[in-house]
Amino acid sequence: MLNNANKANITTKTAQVTLTGVRINTKNILAPYFELTFNVWNSVNSALILQAISGAVYYQGNPVASLQYADNKTINKGDNFITVKAIPNNLAIFQSIIAIIGGKFTRDLTVQGNAVINGVAVPIKMAI
Repeated sequence: MLNNANKANITTKTAQVTLTGVRINTKNILAPYFELTFNVWNSVNSALILQAISGAVYYQGNPVASLQYADNKTINKGDNFITVKAIPNNLAIFQSIIAIIGGKFTRDLTVQGNAVINGVAVPIKMAI
C-alpha cells in the first residue's frame, strides 16, 4: 500500500513520461491502431510503479484515438520503455488519416494525457 510520503516524493524531477515514438499498425486494415512508445524515466534508486497511462492522440488538434493502459509495471532507475496501444475513436476518420500520412510520424500528431506513478499523475511530454 502506498502511503502519503511515497506520493509526495513523486515529482517531475523524480519521474518523467515522454512520448518517443508513434507507429500506425495496419496489419488488420479493419482494426488499425496507434502504437505509442513511451520512455518512463525514474531518477531514484528505488523502483516506482507505473499504474496507468491515459489520454488521447490528436491529429491537427482533433482527438482521434483514446489511450488507455492499466497495469502495475515496475519502473527501475533510468530509462524504461513501454509500448501502448491507442484505439481510434472513429474508424473512417482514422483510415482517412492513414491515407494522408501513411505509417510515418507527422508533427500533426500529438498526445495529451497523464501517467499515474505511485498514485500521482505525471503529465506526458512530447519528445518527437
